[in-house]
Amino acid sequence: MARSLLAAVALSLLAIATLATSASAAQRVLFLGDSLSMGAFGTTLDKRLREADLEVYTSVTGGATPVYWLEEFPPMPTDIGHWKKTPKEDQRVKVLDATPKVEALIAAYKPDAVIVQTGTNLYSALRSSRTTPEQAQTKVLSLMQKMAAAITSRGCTLYWITPASAHPEKFPAPLQRLMLDLTKRAVGTSGRVFDSFAVTTYQDPYPAPGNDGIHYGPTEAAAWAEIVAPDAISFLKTGPSPRIPKATVPPIAPRARIVEDDPTEADSSALTAEIRLVRKSDFTTPSEITYNNALAIYEWEILRVIEGTHSSKRILVAHQVVKGRKITPERDLKLGKTYIVQLVPLSDYPSVESWQTIDKISQDLSRQGTIYIPKMD
Repeated sequence: MARSLLAAVALSLLAIATLATSASAAQRVLFLGDSLSMGAFGTTLDKRLREADLEVYTSVTGGATPVYWLEEFPPMPTDIGHWKKTPKEDQRVKVLDATPKVEALIAAYKPDAVIVQTGTNLYSALRSSRTTPEQAQTKVLSLMQKMAAAITSRGCTLYWITPASAHPEKFPAPLQRLMLDLTKRAVGTSGRVFDSFAVTTYQDPYPAPGNDGIHYGPTEAAAWAEIVAPDAISFLKTGPSPRIPKATVPPIAPRARIVEDDPTEADSSALTAEIRLVRKSDFTTPSEITYNNALAIYEWEILRVIEGTHSSKRILVAHQVVKGRKITPERDLKLGKTYIVQLVPLSDYPSVESWQTIDKISQDLSRQGTIYIPKMD
């Protein structure tokens, strides 16, 4: 939803292209993921890795944990999807009898590095009523350590991506902090841990139909991947800095800056930012909407810019609150909540300007500026 995908994509592509041209030869990368990688996050990250001249072998399985990937455990089926992509094939299936084991994948593809995106499916182990909290933590820590060892003992560089932030009513914040701590303890001495919690916020209403508190919509998932990709590619191309011991390499958060009003700074055509909802143009009853589709103007406070520039601390965003005469989740975004979003100018989508627009805000601002819209796929 923010001035980013175009700016973030442009900047990311520039960084990726620079890394690609400086590399003497393409490296092989094995990309493992769970259901968070089945959609826009995985496809975006996979694409960026290939654009960086990396030879990528993707194996993503819904529900996966180290138990699925390690040979010491029995074959694990899935009925929520498996995605396999190599330089020669791209296949998706709904049901898979046995998730490929990491040891076998490394033997088959001989990667230089392995990317692992996992953790969400380990929350159930941490909350198990059959063990004490201490026993649960020891189990999860051991599983991640074994996964890391299976990768690094075979000569592969390890890049581990934590889960994105879940809704706190789904997984309480202390539990999510515990997952981050366990991941750093298990993996931090043998590879890079990317702290996704630091750059993501679950923004959809929860509980609500279609929203499970875990999986992100395409826009937010792609934005997450655009932040991960440059760091992953840089690490895989160059490895840990020689000035920092490998065991202490910290995860890299986006280079965000606090926004101050600066009329001399030009607004970029797209941006990614963390924003807080301040005001909404709302409607009382659906009968007020006479079109099939409708936009509502919301006012947001910019807390930090991740990619792009914006001269004001406030930004106006047009949200699709009615789609096909049905109210969308964007109508129910909560005042005071913060989100990381990708935005582009509303003018980028001429067709939506003919939709009904509810605007009780822009005329109140002395400096209206550009009205933005969450980037559409």
